[in-house]
Amino acid sequence: SRDVYGLLCVWFGVFVAWTVALEFHVGTRARQKAHGSGYVWSLVMLTLRNKRRYGGYIVHIGITAIIVGIACQGAFSTQADFNLPKGGHGTVAGYTVLNEAGTRSRDDHKMSVGARLGLYDGADRIGTLEPGVDVFLAQMQRSSEVAIDSSPFRDVYVVLVGLTPDGTARVSVFINPMMMWIWVGGIIIALGALIAVWPSRRARAPADAGSGADAALRG
Repeated sequence: SRDVYGLLCVWFGVFVAWTVALEFHVGTRARQKAHGSGYVWSLVMLTLRNKRRYGGYIVHIGITAIIVGIACQGAFSTQADFNLPKGGHGTVAGYTVLNEAGTRSRDDHKMSVGARLGLYDGADRIGTLEPGVDVFLAQMQRSSEVAIDSSPFRDVYVVLVGLTPDGTARVSVFINPMMMWIWVGGIIIALGALIAVWPSRRARAPADAGSGADAALRG
């Protein structure tokens, strides 16, 4: 089932992260003993002295974060549709949305409707969401404004489907776990790749030495 697949991917991600962290820790401790430096400085120098190896490890962490994020999206995402009268609420995956007010406006170019929704995690209010819909009059084109509440472990998306004259909001609510980690994984990959390909001073030393020898011969 989807849940088993998602849990296996999370377990795989934890295993890879632990293995890579252990590689960094063992190498850092060995450098500490050899040079008598602090842990953080030893970690930095370990990475800089072995850029390809440890940059590659960092890239693996980024790839793992993306895989876990995508797996959680597929396995644990939840969606629900509600018709919420003013003051009414709906609950999905432990989160409650409360219809607090509706808004309507119109000018020469567009007509807009929106809803102000309180977002609750259990009894705790954690945010206010304001999804809306714009209709551009010249083209009669509809555009939705999706409301988003993000955290490191889940994103809540709310789409306003419609707003009736009495203030009833028709909304679709999506709970997407680990979405942020897909973006974080991309940043980690870029960081690891940059470290891995960054030129080393040691690689330029032979050329510098050769130039010095040529200068001595010419002298």
